[in-house]
Amino acid sequence: ELEVDKYFVKSKLYFKIVTAIMQYKYESAIQFCIESKLPALAIEILVRLERWNQAKELAKSTNGVHLDTVNRRQASAAAKKRDVALAKTLYLESGGYAEAIQLIGANKCGKWEEEILDILEMVPGKNDLAIAAATSVFEGSEVDQQQLEKLYSLTGNSTQLLLHYTRNNKFSEARQLFEQNQGQIDSNGILAYAKMLITKGDTLGAFEIYCQHGRYDIGFRTMKDLLSTAVTMEAFEDARTTLQQWYTVASSHAKIAISNASNESNLKYYNMGSIAFQAEIYHMYHFIHQYCTEPFTSTHPETLLNISSLLHNSISSCNVSDGISMAN
Repeated sequence: ELEVDKYFVKSKLYFKIVTAIMQYKYESAIQFCIESKLPALAIEILVRLERWNQAKELAKSTNGVHLDTVNRRQASAAAKKRDVALAKTLYLESGGYAEAIQLIGANKCGKWEEEILDILEMVPGKNDLAIAAATSVFEGSEVDQQQLEKLYSLTGNSTQLLLHYTRNNKFSEARQLFEQNQGQIDSNGILAYAKMLITKGDTLGAFEIYCQHGRYDIGFRTMKDLLSTAVTMEAFEDARTTLQQWYTVASSHAKIAISNASNESNLKYYNMGSIAFQAEIYHMYHFIHQYCTEPFTSTHPETLLNISSLLHNSISSCNVSDGISMAN
């Protein structure tokens, strides 16, 4: 386990150390190591003999270079003997935060979740190993949702915290987190948040998020579904509003291109001019449909005739938009 100079291996002193060890004369072997200025080898002998105090004293006398290693080795030995308290203390003293967390997670005694969270709070700076260990322990256990939320907050894991909020329907917290940490949230968190917006009725907000993060395919599919719902319910003014909002958001994203379309039948949904045109079509048809289905309208017959003529001329050269009846 130790890198020893190849010339030293051939020396008489090395032979004396090995001979002393084989004869169980450990004190002599340790003395030979110290005389030959090999404190690391002397410490290794003491550690294997589990003479922890001697090993630590020798480590301190060498500027403490090997002290953390001794502590960790003692901690590992204590853990094997089920002395969790001692092992945890030693790991923490030697900066082995991840090992301490894994040890606590493996035993899960008392308020173990709080112990892990306390360790994360005392870790200097960002310790990726400690964060990974804590996340693994928490996510692999049945823990209180508040504890899990605190974990993600302490570790700065914005994506997991956002996913946690969306799963638990914490809309205001999710919105605040997303607005403050957009740049730190990956695609999984972004998509989850956008879906939450849709469930809250903010489809336009979801569409804008999809566009901002390059997911035009999902964004346009979302708006198409919203348009289809409005047309199916014969809410043509709502269809017009949807298309206008669609146009406003989509036109602000220069990267939107026809190449994003999945097939030719969907190309009209990626064309800004076509979207604006359809909005006007539905707006005009709204008055005709209203006249045909409602007993009383304020629209004058002359106006209806002009709208019908304009509408007929507008759509005669292209496909009829969904939901529009030429019979009306």
